[in-house]
Amino acid sequence: MSLKVQELEADVSDISNIPHGANIIVSPSKVSEFKHKNVRQRPRNKAKDDEIIQSMKKDGIRDQLKVWIEDGTDYLQLLGGYGRLEKAILLNIDVPCKVYRISEADAMRIHLQDNTQREDLSFIEEAVSYTHLTLPTKRIV
Repeated sequence: MSLKVQELEADVSDISNIPHGANIIVSPSKVSEFKHKNVRQRPRNKAKDDEIIQSMKKDGIRDQLKVWIEDGTDYLQLLGGYGRLEKAILLNIDVPCKVYRISEADAMRIHLQDNTQREDLSFIEEAVSYTHLTLPTKRIV
């Protein structure tokens, strides 16, 4: 079952007014990469991607992307859902998002938790990710 929000909890035309915890639907072009980049460095599994694309064509996006609005900015940064966003761009479909208005350290934690719970993540990618989690103000890679 796809996530379909009949009434949005916030007006997405003005990002600054979207509250923490809001569920929104936006064009993929409104979502920017997280300022600390994605922890995944290796290419995705093409066969699995094709399967997910077919599912999204049929059912839409089932799980919301996690996006962060950093204080003082007027754009959405992607915390979790990189694969879904990539596929939504290919399919030219809008994406459902859960909005987080939290500290940068908490945003980093959510990003790392969401993106290190992968069976295909290499040991090095996982180690670098945990380094970011324990030292969120220092950039290792």
